[in-house]
Amino acid sequence: MSKMNIWIVVPCYTDVDSFLELRRRAVKTDLGPELRFVVIDDSAGTDPRVQDIQSLPDVCVLTPPFNLGHQRALVYALRSLRDEFRNEDVVVTMDSDGEDRPEDLPNLIAQLGADYIRPKIVLARRTKRKVSWKFRALYFAFVMLFKTLTGKILRSGNFAAYHGFTAKKIVHHPYFDLCYSSSLVNLRVPVDYVACERGSRYFDESKMGYFNLLIHGFRMLMPFMERIAIRSLVFSGVLATMAAGCGTLLVCCRYVWMIQIEPAYILAVVSVFGISLFSLMMFFLMFAMFSQTQGIVLSQLDEYQWKQPNSKSIWRTKNAS
Repeated sequence: MSKMNIWIVVPCYTDVDSFLELRRRAVKTDLGPELRFVVIDDSAGTDPRVQDIQSLPDVCVLTPPFNLGHQRALVYALRSLRDEFRNEDVVVTMDSDGEDRPEDLPNLIAQLGADYIRPKIVLARRTKRKVSWKFRALYFAFVMLFKTLTGKILRSGNFAAYHGFTAKKIVHHPYFDLCYSSSLVNLRVPVDYVACERGSRYFDESKMGYFNLLIHGFRMLMPFMERIAIRSLVFSGVLATMAAGCGTLLVCCRYVWMIQIEPAYILAVVSVFGISLFSLMMFFLMFAMFSQTQGIVLSQLDEYQWKQPNSKSIWRTKNAS
């Protein structure tokens, strides 16, 4: 039986030093099986430092045609190397900046187990994080919004482990065209969690500003669009029903019981009813347009002519020389 490999897939955007530190720490964990590092150069080939790691025997670099962002970069790599994964292999996705700690790899892989025939995903559940009070407040607001819209609390990111068998089954699911991290918890695949403290960045500060964080948070909602649509429909229906009930009561008061009704009450009822219908219509329109736009772009990514010609056999080609 061939030896199992562990694939560590990481996006890297002009931060080669952080990847080298991650690689050094991952090797020190002494996991046993062969480690294969797959780096997605999200600078689209404009970072000259990437040349420093291309010659490393345990590293292969994938270069997308343009900047994808860490979520879509992971999907690009997984789909490009799908046929490289053997069923018994372990695929790990993580960020390269140090916030996903290589020291937690043994715990995630141990939780995954050796049974690769039954699909299973292991995610790092965040416990502690060292962030500013502003970020903490915004994150709390996002968690509450996410809970309100989806009914779930999401405390995981890109740090995940699953077998090659599972990767082949799930990687072309259309949810991944929208967002990688939240899709992992919305698939019909058993998910286990391992408590992991969020690490500190190896170098520099995050390049993702608050605006990009807002966009990322919105994308995380996309795989839950069906659940959000149903919950929104129920909420708007309840609101409209309440408005209709109040309107009926006002009509009875005016024309049955001959009670004088203040115009402000009528205006309030009509406003609530109109707002409920307008908000529902706008939500569906906005969500449908945004989801379709993002989904079409990524779903066609691996069909374009500029796709790397040897991406399906890049590891074998790299090590044959």
